Amino acid sequence: MQNIESAQAATLSAAAMTITAASNMDFDSLTDGTVLRVDPALIDDLSVGGNKRRKKTRSAGFVESIRTRGVLQSLSVRPSPSNPHRLELCAGYGRRDTALEVDIASVPVMVTHYSDKEALAVMAAENKERENVSIMDEADLAETYISLHDGNYADAAKELGYSEAKFRDRLQLKRCIESVQDHIADPDSPVIAGHGLVLSIFDEEMQAKTLAAILKDPQTYTVKYLKKSAGQRQLDLGKAKFDTSDCDACSFNTCRQLAFNICEEEDESDAKCSKSSCYAEKTNAWLKEVRMVELEERFGNVILWETKPESDRRTIDAKQVGVNQYKTGCMNCEKRCTVVDDRPFKWGDFETDQCIDTDCYSTLTKAENDKKKAKAKAKANAKPKTIEQSQQQTVESNTASTNPTDVNETAVEKEVEDAPIVSKSSKAITELYEQIHRATSAELIVDQPKFRLAVTLASLCNSTGYRIAGTDGSSTRYGFNEMVLHYYTLDLKQVQAEMLNAVVHMAQSGGCGGESGTALMIELLKQQEDRLEAVTQAWQPTEQILAGYNLGAIEVICKDSGFIDAFNGTSKEVSFDQLFKQKKPDVIKAILAFDFDWTHYAPTDYLNLA
Repeated sequence: MQNIESAQAATLSAAAMTITAASNMDFDSLTDGTVLRVDPALIDDLSVGGNKRRKKTRSAGFVESIRTRGVLQSLSVRPSPSNPHRLELCAGYGRRDTALEVDIASVPVMVTHYSDKEALAVMAAENKERENVSIMDEADLAETYISLHDGNYADAAKELGYSEAKFRDRLQLKRCIESVQDHIADPDSPVIAGHGLVLSIFDEEMQAKTLAAILKDPQTYTVKYLKKSAGQRQLDLGKAKFDTSDCDACSFNTCRQLAFNICEEEDESDAKCSKSSCYAEKTNAWLKEVRMVELEERFGNVILWETKPESDRRTIDAKQVGVNQYKTGCMNCEKRCTVVDDRPFKWGDFETDQCIDTDCYSTLTKAENDKKKAKAKAKANAKPKTIEQSQQQTVESNTASTNPTDVNETAVEKEVEDAPIVSKSSKAITELYEQIHRATSAELIVDQPKFRLAVTLASLCNSTGYRIAGTDGSSTRYGFNEMVLHYYTLDLKQVQAEMLNAVVHMAQSGGCGGESGTALMIELLKQQEDRLEAVTQAWQPTEQILAGYNLGAIEVICKDSGFIDAFNGTSKEVSFDQLFKQKKPDVIKAILAFDFDWTHYAPTDYLNLA
């Protein structure tokens, strides 16, 4: 509270002062909507979204206005996620940049605690409404919007106000190398969007060489000329990802175009495909039907490169988020993806452990860093082990130290607890588990008289519009689930009395309503003392359940349940490690075929629902 009051006091006097780096202002402590003046050098670019700032020529009037009058409209900023003493710019780049250029001492800002996605949306909205938007600006916007909509092209195009065909064309330009993109954005350059669309299907080396040729001789290297050249270019069949057996007899195979079938005598890896459209079609089919299927089986969720630019995702590892969080929470989280490349001659390259929820990632890394700091502090303050503790530890382990000045690590671990595990399981597995929990809840509750009466009274209220007055005399219209949960806590006489009142009310007026019962039954389940034992016994691995996990998550389940030890303890021909080198369906089949008692175990994401 004291920090907030100090921050508010600083804000009230902000009109008479400028916040500089020397002020050491804690921007995190400010409330949303706080307006103050800050040194523009304190404002960094947004840390998500790529921060692509094309070179803009500001009008002389715009620059002169800021030079003489300063910045009048507040910039939209947020506290920096990595440094509470700095800000990140969400909207107002032109004003900020010009203020720095003409050496303005302070600019007005409005501070809002935006999440990554909210900040990106604010920046995109301003860029969308900007005047004189170039085609490359539109391409940058398309990249931002496809990320905001997690790969949904139709929704992204609709919000941007583009047809889907135009949206995909703009997004295609983002496959060009940066130098090509910069030339397309430059109105004085001979390179235009048409050049970019052709170049976007080339590899990076070819794009660079062709760009140099266009700049040297733009009259020859027109868009029409490039299209014709692209149609005639030959692609190396030796580097093809798809099965080339059908290409052996194809007339577009350069080896088959030569006299005497010379490739039968020479190295057939020299074969080239002279029909690039067919080559691209087969490569895309291989990418979607073979590569992505293979990666999904191994790693779970797979997305294409263009769905999330590098700036809008983070690489997860146990060091950053903690071992328990990584293995138990992140392993089967739907926001943990493998990104597969579909750019020319990068086909099929992939990056694993990519988190596309940057806000969650920031929260987890902060929690892990806080834990490390707390552990270091607890260790520094911990009392040394007594001689008796050291001697006891020596008895338990020959490698233990007998130095009584050693820190009591057990006490440190007890003082610093792990943060709760965060996981966003796939929708399919979550719905499957919810159904199991619902069935378990029904077995425990359906025979209880107070549950039956609570459902009956809620149904009467739902159909009649009757509302029960609260303790303060007011009455509120609740949903069906809320009513059942409330009436379940009343004694039987209260429920019976209210049922009579509902019938009387029915004679005077009517109403209707209804909600899903799954959430209700799970909420009621949470009120049962023996719920964890019941849902644990209810869980059994099935083909449907295990198919909802990737191989890494299945391995965690087998390890935590003791399945691995039981499996390796038998005289089977293969070990568990050898088993996991097989395909996922074969692994699942072997697990289900093995005689193992699962009644003592259930996965963490399953238990968390109860």
